[in-house]
Amino acid sequence: MGRTVEERRAYQKEYRANNKEKIAAHNKKYRANNKESIAAYIKEYRQTPNGTKSNILGGWKTNGVIGNLSKIYDEIYLPSTHCDICKTEYKSTFDRCLDHCHLSGEFRQVLCRACNICDRWKKKVNQSEGED
Repeated sequence: MGRTVEERRAYQKEYRANNKEKIAAHNKKYRANNKESIAAYIKEYRQTPNGTKSNILGGWKTNGVIGNLSKIYDEIYLPSTHCDICKTEYKSTFDRCLDHCHLSGEFRQVLCRACNICDRWKKKVNQSEGED
């Protein structure tokens, strides 16, 4: 009889820990010999919904956005069809932007590119708060 699943996992974990250099050399050689097929796979993957999501979330992380990014993407960003400030409909997915605080990294709202680039929305929010 063979090993149990737990025994195989323990063996694999120990093997990886003891052979890091060997595994790294193998992976480096594989990537060097298969550049074209790896690039084609990545290009194809980025066209899928999961690939698009992964690419967007990676960009948000790079820009310092914190929080449950997957939840923000699925529940707020993706369903959004209009800018939270000027209420105009997004012309394309390129026009939809995630606004966040650059100091704390916290998500604020989903904006059109025009409102996100020019901080006009801050004036609108301040004016509406003063009117109440």
